Amino acid sequence: MKQIEVVAAVIRRGNEIFATQRGYGEFKDWWEFPGGKMEAGESPEEALKREIREELDATIEVGELIQTVEWDYPSFHLTMHCFWCELVCEALHLNEHEAAAWLSADNLGSVKWLPADRDILVEIGKVLRSGLSIRKSAPEDIPEMLEIFAAARRFMAGTGNPDQWSEDYPGKELLKSDIASGDSHVILSEGRIVATFVLRPGNDPTYNIIHDGNWPNDLPYATIHRIASRRERKGMLHAAMQYALERYSAIRIDTHRDNTVMRNAIAKEGFTYCGIIHCWNGTERLAYQFTKP
Repeated sequence: MKQIEVVAAVIRRGNEIFATQRGYGEFKDWWEFPGGKMEAGESPEEALKREIREELDATIEVGELIQTVEWDYPSFHLTMHCFWCELVCEALHLNEHEAAAWLSADNLGSVKWLPADRDILVEIGKVLRSGLSIRKSAPEDIPEMLEIFAAARRFMAGTGNPDQWSEDYPGKELLKSDIASGDSHVILSEGRIVATFVLRPGNDPTYNIIHDGNWPNDLPYATIHRIASRRERKGMLHAAMQYALERYSAIRIDTHRDNTVMRNAIAKEGFTYCGIIHCWNGTERLAYQFTKP
């Protein structure tokens, strides 16, 4: 069977996504996410930016991969890489499609989707209904991130945990380093940054020695560090975990013994307590791991 590999842009604007109606061919009048075939030597992100320029005269920022759909049509097998995207400018011109619409979670089913595109609607609906989105942090986010960490320090002090983070932690240089490494993320609600966290894959040296317990396995893992929020919305750890588990099978995290709020949230997410580790500065932390079933 013929193999075709394409990319698709799930362009998001607040709690809506952009859908287009095909104006040609076998599937004329069906709806799809804009995009198209990858050319030789292109990365998926490069192909997607080119396709959107050609189809919509628009420039986009390509975000995280949502899902790679594998679908058998009668005459070919389709591999479709679907990415969250955002418009750099609002102008959109339909060069190839006969119609388009911005759809909310409640009316995703109001149009006739191509079968492969329909395969990711459940995941898209979950994200749109949460009102949350996650992207990698950028240098221009640092002032807001510093505000969030200051609010988190005040909250921890007010809930019996004044010693986990010092007054200048995490500082601007550490945030710059996290951003440069690609590990820093922000959580947005209606386009506004409400939380931040680090998701770092690979071995964490502070986890090499664990006291009064053991890690459950030696699987490759990623670690969630420095999660903090404005306290405007609940469920920030849950949002970070859902994001992490789309990418990694094992997640580790640690927190201060006095941080009862975070310990309760960690337990709610299903982490297993593993033992005691020591941070880079020698202070004690309770360590946990979550492994996908």
